[in-house]
Amino acid sequence: MFDFSRLEEKISIEEHKNYWKDWYINEIEQLRNIFEGNLVSFEHIGSSSVPGLHSKPIVDILVGLKEFVINDLQIQQLENLGYEYFGQLHVTQERLFARKRKERNFNLQIVPHNVGAWIEYIAFRDYLRTHPEKVKLYSEIKTEAVSLGKNNLLSYHEHKESLVKNLLSEALEWEQHV
Repeated sequence: MFDFSRLEEKISIEEHKNYWKDWYINEIEQLRNIFEGNLVSFEHIGSSSVPGLHSKPIVDILVGLKEFVINDLQIQQLENLGYEYFGQLHVTQERLFARKRKERNFNLQIVPHNVGAWIEYIAFRDYLRTHPEKVKLYSEIKTEAVSLGKNNLLSYHEHKESLVKNLLSEALEWEQHV
């Protein structure tokens, strides 16, 4: 069982910053060689990828692999770039996780391309990008969490969990009709 307290960190929420897209572009250039041969695609996901959405100042990068495998050399290369590799957080999910916290902050979600989590992350992002009323609602719940003192990662996520589940359900339904 994964010790989720390893993920705990203080968080802050900011208004959307256009330069987060530049952070993403620069970072994937450093990551590209690590996943060479097994990489299908990178995608900018998470709140920092949605214009107008309040976000933690962290860029989430989705790494889509042909095969769900990562080797020791790749882990070492990620660590050399400043990432902390956590591996698989949930045994029931095909998702590996790594994060980098410096002057520019990143999360890597490493998943099989075009199935499961990949589809969910992309649908969620695209749904928010096309539904400004949902962006407003999601920004409000994030701001509310912090104003209530839920500025640690785990309590912050717990506060917004119900809304995120509802939005994901809406996004997956919407995605089937576009």
